[in-house]
Order: sequence, then structure tokens, then C-alpha cells
Amino acid sequence: HLEIFSDACHREVLVLSEKKATIAVNKIEFLGILIDETGIELQDHIVEKIRNFPDVLKDKKHLQSFLGVVNFAGIFIKDLAKYRKDFRPLLKETESSKWKWEEIHTQRLR
Repeated sequence: HLEIFSDACHREVLVLSEKKATIAVNKIEFLGILIDETGIELQDHIVEKIRNFPDVLKDKKHLQSFLGVVNFAGIFIKDLAKYRKDFRPLLKETESSKWKWEEIHTQRLR
């Protein structure tokens, strides 16, 4: 199989880095995800990043940062869209509608 893979890479002019390529392992970490024979899961540092967000976010940029991490992890979070919808009004904040964090936002964040 390795020879077929190597031939395909050569044919398609794909260059693999010896330092970065990993062959014949049972698990691999890739872009924040751990992949092994049992399936895929988030790497611990991504989970910790989500857990370490405060219960109250101070502004729109902080919320955007949180949602960026959560969206990345979205395939692992059941009913994510249901929880995200309560944050949409905060993302539409304008000069006339100031930032107003409420208890429902804290509940959804947890």
C-alpha cells in the first residue's frame, strides 16, 4: 500500500515532508483533532480552550472568539445551532443597541 501511495504522490507531484509525514501509527493529532482506530475527538487543548472561557463575555469580539472555537468543535457538540441562536442578536450590536449580556447567554455558554 505504501508503494501505491508513494507512486500516486509522485504522479500528482505531491511532496511530503519527512518531518511532518507519519506512517503506520495507531493515532495521529491533526488540526486540533485526535484520530485513532476508535474514531475522532477533539484534542485536549481545544476542549480546555472552550472550558476556560469566562461565564460572561465582555463584548462582541470576545463572543466572536468564543463562537469561532465552538464552531470549529461543532461536529462534537450536540444541538450546537440551538445554543448559538441566542447569541445572534449580540453579534448584530450597533451604536443604537449596546452590548447586553443576559443570564440566558451565560446558560448557553455553559
